[in-house]
Amino acid sequence: MKKLVLISLIILGFHSWSRAEKLRWYTWSEGYELAQKENKPILLFVQASWCNMCKRLNEKTYGNEEVAGIITKNFIPVKYDVDVDLKAEKGYTYEGKDISGKEVLIKFLPGNELKIPLTVIWIPGSKNKKEIQGLVDAEEMKQILNEQLKN
Repeated sequence: MKKLVLISLIILGFHSWSRAEKLRWYTWSEGYELAQKENKPILLFVQASWCNMCKRLNEKTYGNEEVAGIITKNFIPVKYDVDVDLKAEKGYTYEGKDISGKEVLIKFLPGNELKIPLTVIWIPGSKNKKEIQGLVDAEEMKQILNEQLKN
C-alpha cells in the first residue's frame, strides 16, 4: 500500500511540474540576444518565488497550451526573478552595454514602482511597451497577445 501511495505522489508531482513547464523561459541576456536575432518581441515575466499570484499566473495562464503556443511561436519568453536578478551587479546586456539586474528592471517598471506579477511585451530597440500588471487569466492573455501581434 505504501508503494502505491508513493508511486501516486511521484506521478502527481511529475504531472504538476510538467504542466507548468510548457514554455522555455530564457534569462534576460539569452532572451534579449535571441529576440534581436529572430526579430521577435520579448515577453518579460517579472515574478518572485514567494508570490502566490505569480505562481498562479505561471501555472494557469502561461501553463495554458494555447497561451504557451502563441508565446512560443511569436515571442521570446523571459523570466525575471526579483529575488535573484535584482541583486545581480552585472551580466545583463542592454543596447550593447553590460548593466545590472536592477537597471534592467528599472527600464520596464511602469511608474518606477515594482508590483508583481508584471508582464511586459517589448520589441528590442522600440520605445513602446505593453505592461500587464497582476493576475490575468488565459483567455484575457490570449486576447492581449493577439492584439500585440496585430500592432
